[in-house]
Amino acid sequence: MPAILDPAIETLDLAPRGPVVDLGGGLASTSDWLRRRTGREVVIVEPSAPSCEMAAEMFENVGVINGAAGVLPVRTSSVASVVLNGVASLIDDLKLALFEFERALIADGLVIITDVVATRTVGSFRSSKNVLRTLDEFAEQLAEAGFDVVETDTVAADRGWWSSVQHSVDEQIAANYADRPGFPMWDHDRRRMKYLVNAGIVTGGYVIARSPQQTARAIS
Repeated sequence: MPAILDPAIETLDLAPRGPVVDLGGGLASTSDWLRRRTGREVVIVEPSAPSCEMAAEMFENVGVINGAAGVLPVRTSSVASVVLNGVASLIDDLKLALFEFERALIADGLVIITDVVATRTVGSFRSSKNVLRTLDEFAEQLAEAGFDVVETDTVAADRGWWSSVQHSVDEQIAANYADRPGFPMWDHDRRRMKYLVNAGIVTGGYVIARSPQQTARAIS
C-alpha cells in the first residue's frame, strides 16, 4: 500500500542504524522496496515456508527468516525497526506481539504499522479474518506495551496510482484462478473490503511508535 506506507517510512530517518524487520513480508517485494528506498538492511520474518523460499530466490539482497510475530527469531536488542505493512489487522493478540517487538528492538527502535483501520465513528470490529482497529486503539495498545507513540495519521486507502494497479491484478487473478479452491474466499474478502472502504467504514492509516524502555535499559 504505497499511498499509506510511503509517508510512514519517511520516519525511518528517526530510527537508529540497524536492520529493519518486515514482519509478514510475504514474497519480499515490499521488503526490497524498503531496502532501496531507505538504504537499510531489511529482513523479512514470514510464517509461510514456501513464501520464504520464493522470497529468497527472487530478492537475494533481502534477508529471509521463517518465523512469526509472537516469537520473533531474532536476538534481543538487535533490530532498529519493525514494519507491519497490512499485517497488524491479521494478528489477533496484538499485545503479545508488541511485547515481543519491544524485546527485539534496540534503544529508540521504532514500530511502524501501516494498514486499513476502522474509523473512529465506527470503532474496532472483525471482518472475516481481519481485526480492524482504530488508530486510537493501536495507540493505546502500543502505550500499554511501553511504547511512546510518535505519530498517527490516516491516508485514503484508495488513493494514488497503486489503486489502478491493484484493480488490474485483481482482474488477472479472477481470470486465471477462479477455479482454485481458495478463490471464493479471496473474492469475498476483496469485495467486502472494497465495500467497507467505499462506505467510509475503514480507511488507510499508520502509527509510528518508539520504545523508551529500551533507552532506559541501555542507560542503566
